Amino acid sequence: VGARQWAMRRCVRPPRGVRRTGFGSVKGPFTASESVKGPFTDLYTDFAGALAWESVKGPFTALPPAERRRVVHGGARLRDDRADRPGARRARGGQDPRHGECGGRGFACGAFAAWQEMRQLDPSGAGLFADGTTAEADLVIGADGAFSRVRRAVSPAVPEYTGVSFVEAWSSGVTGRHPEIAELVGQGSAAAADCERGMFAQRNSGDHIRVYLIRRTPADWMSSTGLPAEGIRALLLEEYAHWSPRLLRLITDNDGPYVDRPIFALPVPHTWDHHRSVTLLGDAAHLMPPLGVGVNLAMLDASELALALANAATVEDAIRVYEKTMLPRSIETAAALDGAAADLLDGSGHPES
Repeated sequence: VGARQWAMRRCVRPPRGVRRTGFGSVKGPFTASESVKGPFTDLYTDFAGALAWESVKGPFTALPPAERRRVVHGGARLRDDRADRPGARRARGGQDPRHGECGGRGFACGAFAAWQEMRQLDPSGAGLFADGTTAEADLVIGADGAFSRVRRAVSPAVPEYTGVSFVEAWSSGVTGRHPEIAELVGQGSAAAADCERGMFAQRNSGDHIRVYLIRRTPADWMSSTGLPAEGIRALLLEEYAHWSPRLLRLITDNDGPYVDRPIFALPVPHTWDHHRSVTLLGDAAHLMPPLGVGVNLAMLDASELALALANAATVEDAIRVYEKTMLPRSIETAAALDGAAADLLDGSGHPES
């Protein structure tokens, strides 16, 4: 769990006639903090991630809270403080080349998946694959994300566009090639917003920084304009023209193309009738705006389903036990976040890491 740099506490509109500058010249209640660890995943100690963590046994290490906080005002550092802070079918029997035995302890030979694109799935667990082959499974777990193909077997629900879209950009070799961006983002992640648009940046491994530019826009705006990277950059610079020049470096100094990431969410409530061989977890079950709960819920889903499978007499019983807990929880959380994609534009929410 990491702290955030230049994260706007609340949206403040400057007086009429004063240029809105984000973290530029206009004074405002802008505080920020920088994690000394990164990159990180948002696992909340009082939420599902902690519960899932207790259920998982493995070589994982939780990082300590941030030890240093950088306070920023008007785009300049003031002081440093201390603070707490799919589609798969069964493979033929034999050894899996990734393991010394047949896939590892506890799994029978022939139980491992040879990855194929799944074209169609029946609620009974029978699947049709891209190469024309078919297979039937005792259990199919739809953990295949926002536009899950497994979901179609149990639910007619289709993700809906929230009206908010990300433009993803990357900067590589930032320590040597983009030192200003490296200093601005720090070793964790950073966010800013002005009520109409937002910006989120995160330090990744390999000396990369990933940036999301957050805006209200039609879902197909990038494809419909047909603009090359230079044209997209010019459009973004026009939209963010009132922002601090320091933050505009995150738009101008990217390496490679811009990637369109429209934000979708499943209708609320999303549920389905029980099926004996098919179930869902993670975004396939409860796609929500990326506000920090997705990875927590997905880990909790996976741990609870694993425990149910280990303890139930049959696969069908395990699915019933799992869905009896998972569905009410996901419906309650999704209802709380319904329409909350707008929080990404006013500083009250940050994209999920």
